[in-house]
Amino acid sequence: MQIPPQLIETLAQWPTPEGAEWQRDLPDRLARLIERWELTLGPPYLPGGATSYVAPARRADGTHAVLKVVVPHREARDEADALRVWAGNGAVMLLDAAREEHALLLERCDPGTPLRDLVDHDEILDTGADVLSCLWEAHAPAEPFEPLEAVTDWFAELVTERQARLGRPLPQRLVDEAVEVLRELPRSAVRRVVLHHDFHPGNVLAATRAPWLAIDPKPQVGDPAFDPLQLILQTGEPLATADPAATIRTRLMRVSERLGVDPERVRAWGVGRCVEWSLSYAADGVLDGGAADAEFARLFSTMRC
Repeated sequence: MQIPPQLIETLAQWPTPEGAEWQRDLPDRLARLIERWELTLGPPYLPGGATSYVAPARRADGTHAVLKVVVPHREARDEADALRVWAGNGAVMLLDAAREEHALLLERCDPGTPLRDLVDHDEILDTGADVLSCLWEAHAPAEPFEPLEAVTDWFAELVTERQARLGRPLPQRLVDEAVEVLRELPRSAVRRVVLHHDFHPGNVLAATRAPWLAIDPKPQVGDPAFDPLQLILQTGEPLATADPAATIRTRLMRVSERLGVDPERVRAWGVGRCVEWSLSYAADGVLDGGAADAEFARLFSTMRC
């Protein structure tokens, strides 16, 4: 059977034996799910997701769907619950779930064009912000979601450990600022929402039921200012513009105003999250990827909103 290359790469680097076990069991797992949900399954999407096997499917009644089988990991644990809470408002609908198989049956987005493919960057930012606003309208239940501060405390521990183990690849002042943000900022939020956590223009697809729908959440409950960062940074290539600092600040202000969030909180999250991403790349030996995020973190640290 075909396994997308991006997923193969992830599984080769999986930190525990569960990754190899999941890959060995995948053919049998797919067979069980096809029988359970009476599916005709197409070949997987390419290049595919980094932590899941995703393929188009057709149900017995002829309706189109998507089968997603996830490699179990912390951040994807509550995806099905978030989709239930959102109930199709801004996100794909959950048609069914098999928790014991780590599988979701999802509404298919047609034509499925990612938001990142639009030419107009302002349109990407405004459309993404509108979709994110829809997600935040849902009531934020305390259960079963992890609080954001539990995850960012974990990020702070990883940042501290990696900075020391890797020989301090980032300025210590920047790392100290990031750790403070990761530990303190989520606890000062005055509003709590069900967060997408991985909201970038590749995770928003053109659809028929609604113009645009979000996919692939890694949800927690917490500060809404946490969510817009990837939309801002992954629209085009801001570091390739004539004045990256001005570009990022203009985007940050535009998105924050449209969402009604404090731009200073979004800026601060930029320091915390970008330092964490940079050191994550460094820990995996991907120095080029880490350099971009380190520069983003530096820009956010010196920016004033």
